[in-house]
Amino acid sequence: MYVNSDYEEFNIEFERVFEELPPITPATYNGKPTYVQFRMPIQIPLTPTLFDDTTAVKENPLESYQKELDDLTIKDFTYPQFESGLNIPLSHEVYNRFTTRMDKIGTNAHTASKPYRYTEVQPYYDFKEENEALFYDKKTWFGKKLFNENTFQIQGENYWFTFDIAADLQVGRDFEESLTTYNNTRAGIFQGGFRRTAQFLHSDL
Repeated sequence: MYVNSDYEEFNIEFERVFEELPPITPATYNGKPTYVQFRMPIQIPLTPTLFDDTTAVKENPLESYQKELDDLTIKDFTYPQFESGLNIPLSHEVYNRFTTRMDKIGTNAHTASKPYRYTEVQPYYDFKEENEALFYDKKTWFGKKLFNENTFQIQGENYWFTFDIAADLQVGRDFEESLTTYNNTRAGIFQGGFRRTAQFLHSDL
C-alpha cells in the first residue's frame, strides 16, 4: 500500500484505518494469485457517502444520447456505394453491363479475378448514372422504397449505411416423377462506409 498526500496526519490515519480492515483474497488469473492495482479516490473533507446529492452529479443517459443524435448531420443520400471499394455482387446480368468495355485492348484491366470493386469498374461504367436512369417516377414513400431507394439508407458528413431485404423464391414441378421442387432463400444486405482522412472505409455483410 502506498499513501501520498501533503498532510502527514492524513497519511498516518489512512494507514491506521486500512490496518483495521480484514484481509482480502488476492485477485487470480488462471487460478493463480496475480497483481492488480486498485485506485480509490477519497474526497476531502470526508462526507457520509460519496454518492449523495452534494458530491455526485446525476446524468440522465437518455439526454446524453439525444444530444449525440442531435449532433449528427444527415444529408441527402447520393448512393456513395457506387463510388466505394465494395465488391460488386457476382451476377451475370450485372457483369454483362460492363465486361465488354473492360475487355477491350488497351484498358489494362485485370479481368481474371472476380468480384470487381466499384472503384475498378468506375472508369468504364458509371453505376450511379445507370442506376438513376432506371428510377420510376414515384411520389409516395412506398413507391420510392419499392422501385428506387434502398429499404433503409442514411448518409451523413462522414458516414453512410444501407440495408436491403433480398429474396429468391422459386417453385418447380417434375410431372414425370410427380415431384415438386422449390427454393426459399431470404437475406439481408448491409453496406456502409466511414470517412477518415478523406477516404471511405467500407464493410459489406
